[in-house]
Amino acid sequence: MTGSQRMNLDYLFENVLDPSAVVAKEYLMVVVGMKDGRVINGIVQKETPGAVTVRTTTEDVVIVKDEIERRVTSNQSMMPDGLLEGLSSTDARDLIGY
Repeated sequence: MTGSQRMNLDYLFENVLDPSAVVAKEYLMVVVGMKDGRVINGIVQKETPGAVTVRTTTEDVVIVKDEIERRVTSNQSMMPDGLLEGLSSTDARDLIGY
């Protein structure tokens, strides 16, 4: 969260409690269906006339556009929902208080 309005508590709460509520354009997830059957999910980092670079959770993948069968932009955040669900109400309160 460094550099992401971390001093703004409302912003932090919104992003932790409902990460897909407001997703900036540069952080929209793309789902790319490949002609060979693979599906790649990530954030577009770079695009040229012949290729698109997608940052997945583990790596940057350069995809040749001729190999793309379908491409859909999702309004879902890559940050998972339910980050506080594994915590007791006391632990969640203590974390938020911190």
